[in-house]
Amino acid sequence: MNGISKRLRSCVFVFSMTLIAGGIAGCEQAPEQTSESSTEMEIDSSGQYVTVAEAKEQAQELAGGSLDGIYFPDYVALPEGDYVSTLKLTTLYTPEEDSGEILAALRGIWSSYDSVDWSSIEPTRNTRGPESDYWGISKEDEETGVWMSYDSRGFFCGNALQDMEELRGDACVKSYDFEWGDEAGEDTWQLMDGECSVAEAVEAVEGLLNEYLSPLENDAFTYRVQHLYVMKNPDTGCYEYNLSIGRVCEGMAVDTSSDYEFLTTGQYYDVVHKGARFEAVMRHKGTLDYFNIGTWLIGIESTETEESIISSIWAAQQIKDEIAHANKMSFSDFGLVYVLEQDNTEADNQQQGYFGALNDTTYLRPVWAFLAASSSSSLFSGTTLDTHDESILVDAVTGELYHYDCTGIY
Repeated sequence: MNGISKRLRSCVFVFSMTLIAGGIAGCEQAPEQTSESSTEMEIDSSGQYVTVAEAKEQAQELAGGSLDGIYFPDYVALPEGDYVSTLKLTTLYTPEEDSGEILAALRGIWSSYDSVDWSSIEPTRNTRGPESDYWGISKEDEETGVWMSYDSRGFFCGNALQDMEELRGDACVKSYDFEWGDEAGEDTWQLMDGECSVAEAVEAVEGLLNEYLSPLENDAFTYRVQHLYVMKNPDTGCYEYNLSIGRVCEGMAVDTSSDYEFLTTGQYYDVVHKGARFEAVMRHKGTLDYFNIGTWLIGIESTETEESIISSIWAAQQIKDEIAHANKMSFSDFGLVYVLEQDNTEADNQQQGYFGALNDTTYLRPVWAFLAASSSSSLFSGTTLDTHDESILVDAVTGELYHYDCTGIY
């Protein structure tokens, strides 16, 4: 697996992606980020490896233009500082006797916690086969339908949506992709108990998570609303916010995409990639009616600071060299971000597996992400529109190139 790129293991690689026509009906998308006046650039690269500061300058030069026929959006996501790291991750197990720490965080983040007398409700206990140290508890108030769940890996969820679950993508009337440069402005929408601006909602949610969640992850991360979707609820006539919240590590965003995937079998890498996010719904001003941590708490076992990284220009040139149709590519999202990576447990079966629980092979790795906008109507089945079509990751440390068909829905 050494060299410039990790090749697909299938004998013949044919990229055959069928786009479902029509786009996203009923959702006012954020402004198109690819400049109409994109011009072909001639930029001198200082080599394969450059300092982070130099890499950021070069990436800014690419923004809004094209290189070797590859078109880049006007905005480029970059770290705040001038260094990045490779981080080995670990699971943060919580003994059941310490579960009060998780409940305290859930109570602080989820506004409906105090609407139920949980001490009067008998818990449903969950186990997981050979994992002797695993425990899980869920409780539901039969009268109201409000429920919560939490476990030893730090997963927790609170749901007061009752019989009105999260609205799907076709209920979206406007989206804000802050991870990729959108701004909230002064937009305000009528929630169930009054008007709430997008900016106020973002500030409230980020404040809650940075206060209550950060200590559970040993203050290794801060938290940012990366995507916000304004949903029109047909039952109430009001709007509500579906939010995708991401981690920020060392001033650089952890991507919030779901699994990076292939559309056909027989294509695989020795590793799998995905983003990480929390999901939330705000139906009432400044509070969360639903919060789901998604998977588990993330611990950092070790950190290796990278003094130099792959040049964004070099990364773009590898796309040109490695992908036959590169001169027809146009990316809606581009930048230096972290993604989760772990060994592909299905590689011996010549299949691309899916990301599992944190294990000894799990890392946060810095990558140059080149992501094409999604045009599939299958987005309607998801609770957010945080998906992409053709997606390319270039590892910012090794230079390995990973060419995926899409990122999944959630």
